[in-house]
Amino acid sequence: MVRENNYSSCFISECERALATKPTKPTTNGFVVLPYVKDIPERISRLLKQQSLQISHKPQRTIISPFPRLKQQNETDYPSFGVVYRINCSQCNFVYYGQTERSLKTWVSEHKKAVLMFDHNSKLACHFHKSHHQMDFENVEVVGHEAHYHQQLFLEAWMSVKVPHTENDHMVIPEVYMCLACT
Repeated sequence: MVRENNYSSCFISECERALATKPTKPTTNGFVVLPYVKDIPERISRLLKQQSLQISHKPQRTIISPFPRLKQQNETDYPSFGVVYRINCSQCNFVYYGQTERSLKTWVSEHKKAVLMFDHNSKLACHFHKSHHQMDFENVEVVGHEAHYHQQLFLEAWMSVKVPHTENDHMVIPEVYMCLACT
């Protein structure tokens, strides 16, 4: 087939020679990437090379790692897990704040389902059925993200206290902090 495509006989013989001299047994047992720590990789490398392993070292820190991302964050950059979010009513000042450690997309679909099925435990469903207003599920706003559950709860409560038209069930914020919420 190679000859039919007009390759030179020199090229064909080099390819045949390369295939004939190809080792049948692999020269290594695997490949290992290790973080570089001064003076340690050399010792470990010697031991692993005796076992026919290829070793590569990568730096733990790069030149860019101490610098923050310069890219301006937009809503799609927010994490969808561990967030505090806001859902507005399309027709009045009603605001709902919630928090989730699960996927925000999943949680919003559960809110929609609660409204459709009229879940009496859902503040959104109760507002919908009491006032016949539509909730703005298309514009759910992430107001913060917290890695820890208790910080999510506090942020949800804090946002609920700051906005006058919320009807959330949230943790109680001590009276000492209430004057800060009004500012």
